[in-house]
Amino acid sequence: MPPDFQPAPPASLPALYVPLVVHVLTYRDPALPGGVGPPRWAEAPAFLDRALRITNVLSRPTNITFFIKELRYNASVHPELLLPNKPAWGQVYSCKAGSVCLPSGESMNRSDVQPVYGRVWVSWHALLPDANSLLSYNFASVALLHEAFHHLGLPHTFGSNADNPRTNSCADDDGVADTSASLGAASTSSLSVTAEYYCKELFWIKYGGDWNAIYQRLSSRLGTPVEDMNAWADSCPGLPGYDSLGNYMTYDAPVCIAALGHFTRGQVELVHQSTSVLNPVLYAWGQYYETHREGLPSLLDPEPEPSVDPCKVTEDGCACKASWRIDGDKYAYCKRISSDDDPRDTLHLGAL
Repeated sequence: MPPDFQPAPPASLPALYVPLVVHVLTYRDPALPGGVGPPRWAEAPAFLDRALRITNVLSRPTNITFFIKELRYNASVHPELLLPNKPAWGQVYSCKAGSVCLPSGESMNRSDVQPVYGRVWVSWHALLPDANSLLSYNFASVALLHEAFHHLGLPHTFGSNADNPRTNSCADDDGVADTSASLGAASTSSLSVTAEYYCKELFWIKYGGDWNAIYQRLSSRLGTPVEDMNAWADSCPGLPGYDSLGNYMTYDAPVCIAALGHFTRGQVELVHQSTSVLNPVLYAWGQYYETHREGLPSLLDPEPEPSVDPCKVTEDGCACKASWRIDGDKYAYCKRISSDDDPRDTLHLGAL
């Protein structure tokens, strides 16, 4: 970076193009082709490209977007990323001692000068097509966004650590004035089932499942949308506001994030202020890269993908039969057979 480059102050919410160095951990497995797992590890570039394109759609209202500066995934080039076996690979994030254990990364902001203490962890399974697709409501991209903004200093709306019924409270857990208090995450609330049905109706009926329109909405939305202000979703009735179903820093059903996804203005201001103070190196380079993109990857929009008909495909991606019977009654594709059943629940519909 040129010594005369002067980064803008955080109050102006300057645009940042933040570099990511991605490490894909692999493991030895003689039963797999090439002796290396997990299966499909060589497709990491494609999986990450898709996920990041959509992550950048979601993060655009914050003036912060990301690019992959370096992707390290090939064990023959990066043997330090090759773990001895699958159990070690599966425990690397949670184990507490040993040469293959990653140090704790729960604190925020995470380091911008000591990479081992500045990591963002996303499960490999989250990047696979089952979770990295329209059918999963782009779960992989939302997970990457959520974890990246933890790195930049943004806590959960429901508390700074785990969602725990024993410790949840209606306190102002995140310290952000325009995020309302909630008693735990939306996904574990007693309202979670009602919320998911509400979000599905919103996404598929009101919005028509039109991903192009949804991407446009998410890329420009800042603040809690009116559709996410519901009197029936209020776990802290003595305090202003209602439980947010779509804030990117809560946990909720993926369809709620797709329909209602948002950051608030206060969250954006906090992330800029926090990063500028605690990660000034990253904050300066992000601004520099934003204004000096020569030789850097372009900020690409999501590629067109076939739309998914939720009436013909289960949540697991199985095609529903065009015609099927149960208890003498005839049905077509995915159908609810009682008031308690999700129409896309594979236990209660005919799947091929």
